[in-house]
Amino acid sequence: SLYRELIRAANTAFSGDVITLQAARQRIKGEFLARVGETDPKAITESQNLARSTAKLLRENILQTQRVSNDRFKLRISSAVLTDNAKLGASSGSGSGCSEPATGCCGGKCH
Repeated sequence: SLYRELIRAANTAFSGDVITLQAARQRIKGEFLARVGETDPKAITESQNLARSTAKLLRENILQTQRVSNDRFKLRISSAVLTDNAKLGASSGSGSGCSEPATGCCGGKCH
């Protein structure tokens, strides 16, 4: 079900962060309970699409860091977050493989 999919995505995205995970679970439950009596097919479809896109966002766009010293952090990246740089460049319309403007990520060297 979509509810379980969202809970699993939140568990993955916020693993080790008890407070954020608890808040995410409460929000997911609250949003589902608020829509329990919905009968309008269009509203149901919109809610289902929102749930799917939220689960995808949680799986693919959330990164966690952990402080290892005063000025150092460890980044936890799941395989779902990793993407192909060529796809990023293609979606930005630049065709160069760089998603930033000419003065962005590389100082214009990739354009």
